[in-house]
Amino acid sequence: MDLELSGAQLRILMEAGGPHVLIDVREPWEHQLVRLPNDQLIPMAYIPMQLDSLRTMAAEDSSRPLIFYCHHGIRSLQVVSWLRSQGIANTVSLRGGIDGWARDIDPEMESY
Repeated sequence: MDLELSGAQLRILMEAGGPHVLIDVREPWEHQLVRLPNDQLIPMAYIPMQLDSLRTMAAEDSSRPLIFYCHHGIRSLQVVSWLRSQGIANTVSLRGGIDGWARDIDPEMESY
């Protein structure tokens, strides 16, 4: 599994109803501005404290990716790299973050 997936790949997965977990690693104030549907908020600073629950989530169905996103894709890529170093392989970052999603997939979405 690549470290990143594109907005187009995520859109296909979402439209197909494919199994996935979407996790926003931005700060709560960013999440309140704009977010993707059916996501969970776990700010980046709290990821290490959530390691056991993320490991459990990943183990429940190894074919179901945990997809992380942030504003531009930098924080989420760091999270995915760290989680993989902790042995959680089915993690991936949304390339370009929610900003890229708004630009490429949903131009009606708020940008900040």
